Amino acid sequence: MRKKKERLIVTFSSTHDAMEMEERAKTKGIPGRIIPTPREISAGCGLAFMVDISDKETVETFLKKEGMVFDGLKELMF
Repeated sequence: MRKKKERLIVTFSSTHDAMEMEERAKTKGIPGRIIPTPREISAGCGLAFMVDISDKETVETFLKKEGMVFDGLKELMF
């Protein structure tokens, strides 16, 4: 069984925004991946972007600098 770790989950209101996040993050070297939105979080679409909590500041700066459209940031054990 995989050990749970604290993660940062970025939620989106549209699938398009989630996919754009994945593409832009990849080109900028931001680690993370698209996941189904966890049940604990309600969001507009069924996709979210997950990164290790240690990358929180990097992701927050990236979102602001890139002008990304997102619903929210949540910290979860995942």
